[in-house]
Amino acid sequence: MGNESKAGDAVGVLHLVTILGVGYFALAILFLSLLDREFDPIGEVASLYGVGQYAFVMNAGFFLGGVGLVSFSIANFIQRTPRRSRAASFLLFIAGLILIMDSYFTTSLPGSPPTLHNTIHGFGGLSFS
Repeated sequence: MGNESKAGDAVGVLHLVTILGVGYFALAILFLSLLDREFDPIGEVASLYGVGQYAFVMNAGFFLGGVGLVSFSIANFIQRTPRRSRAASFLLFIAGLILIMDSYFTTSLPGSPPTLHNTIHGFGGLSFS
């Protein structure tokens, strides 16, 4: 009984981390879309916020969103039942690591020469396509 209680507590904490991390990511994109009138959130990628005056906010969003996805994948794995797939937990974990990676490797502005950071960031974005 004690191990189930500890697992339940851990899952609760992981779910809280998920809500906070993914919530911050979503709110960062929403608020940055409202603050920056020159940026078209429909026609441009959100990664471009990571190189402007709001770079810290967006890069923190990528990082915390990735941490949220990783924590959700771990919680999903802990709560695994015969109907739940291991592949889902694995893919969510990889998606979280990619978001964390994208917080460090920012993209380049359109028209500027490509950099190694831009290439790494682009491969991360490609995995979400």
